[in-house]
Amino acid sequence: TRAAVTTVVMGSGGESGHSEDAAIGLGGLDPAGVGEEAAETCARAADPGDVEPGVEEVVLGPSAVMTLMEWLALTAFSAKAQQEGRSAFSERMGEAVASDVVTIADDPLADGVIGLPFDDEGSPCTRVDLVTEGVATGVVHDRVTAAAAGVPPTGHGLPAPNPWGPLARHLVLEPGGASPEELVAGVDRGLYVTRFWYTRAVNPKQTRVTGMTRDGTFRIEGGRLGPPVRNLRYNESILEALASCDGVGAALRTCSDELGDTRVPTIRLRRFSFTAVSDH
Repeated sequence: TRAAVTTVVMGSGGESGHSEDAAIGLGGLDPAGVGEEAAETCARAADPGDVEPGVEEVVLGPSAVMTLMEWLALTAFSAKAQQEGRSAFSERMGEAVASDVVTIADDPLADGVIGLPFDDEGSPCTRVDLVTEGVATGVVHDRVTAAAAGVPPTGHGLPAPNPWGPLARHLVLEPGGASPEELVAGVDRGLYVTRFWYTRAVNPKQTRVTGMTRDGTFRIEGGRLGPPVRNLRYNESILEALASCDGVGAALRTCSDELGDTRVPTIRLRRFSFTAVSDH
């Protein structure tokens, strides 16, 4: 079973706030808390100020981190993409691809993960270590890619007919030891991003994507969350951004999208490229 709640609260001036959660059952959700968080973000986001695009230090909330993880699933973590030379891991397996504080696995049996113990081909789902302390260590397989590689399938097959290959649908970014407030406190001047939207691939092999911030973007000044700013368009390589990660939150949030449910914390990145101010 699966239960999920997501909301966007909008104000009279066009400001908005977002929050979400997912769990195995309704008893694992706090809809009132989700609504309160979105409403508080919306209230803080009123009357956003101007902001200049450029390279910024950022703290990304869980919903924003989820977007980056899902695009890694689409571009880097598939054995089919790796075997066809389309993945960032195709020539970098065993090499550092992110900061050593970044560990990512696809684990259908991890605490709080939602998912079946088998895939759409009937293979049992197993944990796959994808990035271990910054090093590329694995990709997910269905029966076709596993046969080509001479390894057992990992339980990541999709329903036939399937031109996409295997897909990581139970991603977990391992937690660190910091609170969101501590992550913000480590930034002298930067941005806090609640959420990304309208994200699209620019160069899949480079894990470069573009999109916009949404539902609460705030200036960080002197280690404190400051005033709201207008939304920005970003253009960034996910792995290059993760190479600058020096802070990972202790609390995991389950975030949902059409690809699956992802368990992620808040993270801090020392560089993230914004290219323009959004009209939205």
